[in-house]
Amino acid sequence: MQKHLLKILSIGTFKFMNGYVFAINAMKELKDEGISFKYTIIGGDPTEEILFSIKDLGLEGDISILDHNELANLNDHFENSDVLLVSYLHHESTDVVLKAMSSEMIVITTGCLGIIDIVKNGENGFVVPIMDAKAIANTLIRIDSLDDMNRELIREQAKKTVETLTTQLEVAHNNKLASR
Repeated sequence: MQKHLLKILSIGTFKFMNGYVFAINAMKELKDEGISFKYTIIGGDPTEEILFSIKDLGLEGDISILDHNELANLNDHFENSDVLLVSYLHHESTDVVLKAMSSEMIVITTGCLGIIDIVKNGENGFVVPIMDAKAIANTLIRIDSLDDMNRELIREQAKKTVETLTTQLEVAHNNKLASR
């Protein structure tokens, strides 16, 4: 049984390659399963297709679209969300994923190159197939059903992953400087 409202966040423009059509279809599956959720997208101006999909699927009360100026409040959005959903169809920047993980947020990402080198399925986040709304929905349901201890373990592993990557980058940078 669901304990609370599942708060899901995505960040990025509304270009097709960011996969929002699949994310929105996943939200419909959540609604059909009786999962209470709020999906917030910080992405600027949505396309007509996105607006139509939200309305057509009856998700107007469940999905909020915020302007890019909300990026200034990104830490607040991370703090007030349970999950970062990255629905990319191809590799994009990993910056938002790393920031979310360092904020101890649970991340769901599609299996894009680059990101899957960081997010390890079930360990420090979750990886789903590209263009698979059902897998996104099932993973969100899985996250929603995790007990507090398992949620915390994933969050801690996410933060440790970012700390390890940061240390590796610092060492590589220092080695490069030392070899000059």
